Amino acid sequence: MLWRLPRTRGTVFELSMASVPSFEIINNPYYTAKTRGTDRQVVFDQSPPITGYSYAEVVQRLESDYPGKTAVFAKDNPASLSGNMDYLPVGYTHTFLIRDPKQSIYSYYKNVYCTTKYSSLGEHGKHKYCTNSIKMEHLWDLYCYVTNTLQQEAIVIDSDDLVTSPREIIQKYCRKTGLPFHESMLNWKAGNTNHWCPAQLQYPDVSYYQQAIDSTTFLPPEKLPGATSFLDEAIDLPGDFLEIIESNQKFHDMLCTKKL
Repeated sequence: MLWRLPRTRGTVFELSMASVPSFEIINNPYYTAKTRGTDRQVVFDQSPPITGYSYAEVVQRLESDYPGKTAVFAKDNPASLSGNMDYLPVGYTHTFLIRDPKQSIYSYYKNVYCTTKYSSLGEHGKHKYCTNSIKMEHLWDLYCYVTNTLQQEAIVIDSDDLVTSPREIIQKYCRKTGLPFHESMLNWKAGNTNHWCPAQLQYPDVSYYQQAIDSTTFLPPEKLPGATSFLDEAIDLPGDFLEIIESNQKFHDMLCTKKL
């Protein structure tokens, strides 16, 4: 299972794994439970809750057998667990994807708060939810739980390493997790989101994921279409986002010492 925060290239990683037909891919099940399911804790719109995505049903989905599949790969944000480690599925290897907090949070703010489509995020606790979802303490707390309580090795990947040396990092990841390596993990077909449930294809704005959905390989930032450094753009982050970057940096630096 891959745990990551927003804008850390987690969706691209997921689509790399989804290139293997024998893998069962489960996209953001806890996030869907928290925001769309019958146990939802934040309401982004007026659509009714979707069935099959209570927290209990998510655990059941993750622990189910999938005949004909050789592995199950799932991706999510640890903030969606809401601190309840009892929701963790049994039998998974837990892996963690990290990115420089300055880059990820500037990217998040630009893609979420700097668009009119998200103009209502200040309402009904949505802003509080969004800022909580980018706090790296959730990733660190889960890492500590996995290593100290579950007594498992936790595998950490730096997403900058992933996009600059994809073959090396993906092969290391496969060796550590026991997944078979496939060349398609390095070059896949664009738009491979058939494993997303209909509600996930209607996230507040699926264009948030569009660059990842259109991807066919791992590309370093300078090779992405229209690439610029977020730090070079005229974006003034509010104070609470600057505080999150500062807080996240210490957790990022600690996890960096554990990376592949």
